[in-house]
Amino acid sequence: MNRNWMARACSILLLLVLGGCTSGMDAGDQSAVESQWVLQRGGVIRGSQQLRAQLLCDRLCRGWIHNSIHVRIVNSSLLGAWTWPDRDIYITRGLALHLTDDELAAAIAHEMGHLINSNAVQCPYALGRNGEKLGIEAGADLTGSRVLAAHGISPQCLIRVLQLLYRCSSNVSLRNSLQLRIQALLSAISSGSIDKRLRNVSRARDTRDLTVPTCTANTSAAIS
Repeated sequence: MNRNWMARACSILLLLVLGGCTSGMDAGDQSAVESQWVLQRGGVIRGSQQLRAQLLCDRLCRGWIHNSIHVRIVNSSLLGAWTWPDRDIYITRGLALHLTDDELAAAIAHEMGHLINSNAVQCPYALGRNGEKLGIEAGADLTGSRVLAAHGISPQCLIRVLQLLYRCSSNVSLRNSLQLRIQALLSAISSGSIDKRLRNVSRARDTRDLTVPTCTANTSAAIS
């Protein structure tokens, strides 16, 4: 990652939005809202980055999620990632281009953490806006780190992604929430609650975080 890119990246408005809330909407309405949301962010593109992300996702899903997850690349230079209730994961082109394979896997694992922790992931919302959502994000960080460890990828990769977001954001609230999440992950790693040597996926899956809070916001309110 060169200095010129870092200078450009730090001038970008950085928001990583994850998780969701679409209770009360049928599948057709959810699909229409998602399509509108995608178009507002530049639409999706195919190519090598989409294939790369999908292969990483397929690897991480083994032993954790049995239904298919599709990874889409959003045609945007912003750094972001999202999860939708139809099990689509969206990664911006900017984020995919500037992460190593293990770091991109970490971003995907965080998104998978939302799906693993919740029976019904709902629409995207901006992270770090309040304590409730911070709890959801921290829970996805912890579960995502266990997914990584189970597949031989260091949870430190997720910390590096969060640190990148922290450095490149000028939003004080977002930076504060990212700092708390980084500290929580570092503490979990040092305490041994995330076993970096773990290779047994089925055993790791039993340690997923089922205690994270759920979101109650309305879908239409999340689309802006």
